[in-house]
Amino acid sequence: KNITKTQPRKTNNRAKPVATSNRTHEQHRAHSPPPVASLKFHLLTSEEHKGYMISISQRRIQHLRQLVCESGLYKLDGNVACSRILDKAVKRRQGSGGGAYSALTLTKEEFDSAMRNVVASSTPHSSRGEAGMTRDTQHHLSDLLTSIFDTFDRHKCGKVDALELACGFTVLCGGRKSDKLEYAFELLDEKKHGNYAHNDMIRYLQSFLVVLLSISSSLSLARDNREDVMTTMDGTHCGNGASTILRVIDYGSSWATERVFKSVLGANRNSKSKNNRTFICFDDFAEWYTQGGYTSIPWLELLDLRKWVLADKT
Repeated sequence: KNITKTQPRKTNNRAKPVATSNRTHEQHRAHSPPPVASLKFHLLTSEEHKGYMISISQRRIQHLRQLVCESGLYKLDGNVACSRILDKAVKRRQGSGGGAYSALTLTKEEFDSAMRNVVASSTPHSSRGEAGMTRDTQHHLSDLLTSIFDTFDRHKCGKVDALELACGFTVLCGGRKSDKLEYAFELLDEKKHGNYAHNDMIRYLQSFLVVLLSISSSLSLARDNREDVMTTMDGTHCGNGASTILRVIDYGSSWATERVFKSVLGANRNSKSKNNRTFICFDDFAEWYTQGGYTSIPWLELLDLRKWVLADKT
């Protein structure tokens, strides 16, 4: 209920002077598919226009459905996919000088290898041992995955944070939203303290937004130019270039994080005036979301493919 849909366009049913019979027109109308609505969700920010409205056409959703169904991703548990991805990750030194640190990263080559392992774990096979994906599906899935990698590679250095990518990738997998959120929370808690500081929560939410915004904008998926659009909340159309997508992700995750921390810890969180802490645990986040936070970040509902991509799959 937190994801709005556009209303079907009204059609003009007046007869037109064409050289075909009325019966032909009636048959055409009888077999024409009914108008379908695009999926829309808002992504609020602290900008003057208050945020963005992202629209994803049914044409794009159905193409994504084809990819996750033929590849078997929709049946693969997110934690299994994460394991396959992290198997290929390498701990590398990041930064320089006193600010240097080590992090699990993936190069494009390592990412491609990880994706082959993920798909091998999920692809259904026929009785003759043949892969269930057509070449067309393989091509489009590969392009979509590349666009996701490129969005995570925000500094264009050829490497991405493996933990963030693994968490975001669960969007394409089977499983409940709550399970994905809890697993990703634990995975990104590298120090295993059981809680997040402000920057940790931004990183957490960004990982999902990168994949969702890649889906909404990638050229690898079928597009409806009238419906696959992003506007500001005041109705101004935005482009979907890389810099725009990254800005939307950054502003959206930062705004949501502020909302979470102010609600859970109180407005003056930096002074440790409430509960003497400046961090939150997963239960804090889950309670905030359940008690109304879902109206602020409704896009988290999209972590469950059954609610949009697989909505009518039995």
